[in-house]
Amino acid sequence: MKRTIVLLLYVFIVTFAQAQEANKITLKAFIVDKSNQQPIENVIVFLQENNHIGKLVDSTGIFSLSFDSSFLNDTLLVSVLGYKQRLIPLKDISYTDIPFKIELSPNAIILKDFIVEGKKIEILPILEKTFDLFGTNYPNRAHMLDGYYRSLFTEGDKITKVTEADFSLQDAGYKKPAKDNVKIKLNEIRETTDSGNIDSTAIRFFNRVSTVREAPVNPIQNVYERNYIRLFNNPSTVFGSFKNIESKKFEVLEFNDSICHISYPTLWGSTTIKIDLRDYVILEFRRFQYNQEHLVNDVEVKFQKVEGRYYPKSIKSVSPRFINRNSDDDEMEIHYIEFPNVHTDDFKKIKFKEITPRDNSLPELPYHSGFWETYPILLPDWVKESLKNKQPLDQQFIKKTSN
Repeated sequence: MKRTIVLLLYVFIVTFAQAQEANKITLKAFIVDKSNQQPIENVIVFLQENNHIGKLVDSTGIFSLSFDSSFLNDTLLVSVLGYKQRLIPLKDISYTDIPFKIELSPNAIILKDFIVEGKKIEILPILEKTFDLFGTNYPNRAHMLDGYYRSLFTEGDKITKVTEADFSLQDAGYKKPAKDNVKIKLNEIRETTDSGNIDSTAIRFFNRVSTVREAPVNPIQNVYERNYIRLFNNPSTVFGSFKNIESKKFEVLEFNDSICHISYPTLWGSTTIKIDLRDYVILEFRRFQYNQEHLVNDVEVKFQKVEGRYYPKSIKSVSPRFINRNSDDDEMEIHYIEFPNVHTDDFKKIKFKEITPRDNSLPELPYHSGFWETYPILLPDWVKESLKNKQPLDQQFIKKTSN
């Protein structure tokens, strides 16, 4: 009897593993200059919606990406300074042993000005005016944000942990440092257990490094402080001063009467900013950092206009997850915050006893399944599918939050 059970278990494991591999897709491609068919190096390639899957292409121009078939509705983004960015739907790509050719067209790099429809456009005055209006365009007094937080820990295209939280965030205004002037109240939370390949020694080392650089332990505040415009009074940050970017070489991605969308190189990567020329305000910015073939950091922030000022609409951060000493495991952490509502007057201030401290992890709260069943922001289907391989999703949340 025992031998029969063992045999059945073995058959189940083998069948399950084969099914998992059957769902895998490998994209093989090479990138060349359209004008001379020569390979292009230092190209960033990643899936637009699932940007933890991507890499920096080496001097051969050849790369491969493996992902689950559920990602086929996504789009491959191909970007490098000096060439026009390409967006290629994954459904339009041939998945064979013969590498798929991606051609990039050269794009002019400018220092100070360029021509649009016969009109000379100067970049630096646009940037300087945008920086001068930071104090006018962004919040300068106390406000409250209704927030939704999601974190996904991944290994390749597999999910190893999910956390979701509903929270309130009180900010004293952008003229004051975030460290002591942002208060977060956790309203609801649910999370699964962590199935990642965790090495406790590596975790302790990384925690010591985080403490030295004073990074917030609270993951919500950590992501919120990656809104570098929030820190524009700090000269060492990306948008700390106009001098940080006035000497850069720029690539124009889009320009018309209302939008100026440009990219420029930064340490180990690039930064793109989209400026609304009607208000001279940064609507979106994204900062990539790569080291060899590995992503170091990817931060994307979008803003929304409320009562004449621009508040964060969403913040997304993707970075390696340092949980063991093996750098080839492709463990990543994806943090996403959405702010559906902004309150500027007559909001109820967060009490001291309600604050989730900056230097603390998120606390565990009782799991209310009914709250999440009616929550307006849903987990993506590919996340649910990835987690279903373990046990029903609701049971995973109950097990974690009832400990």
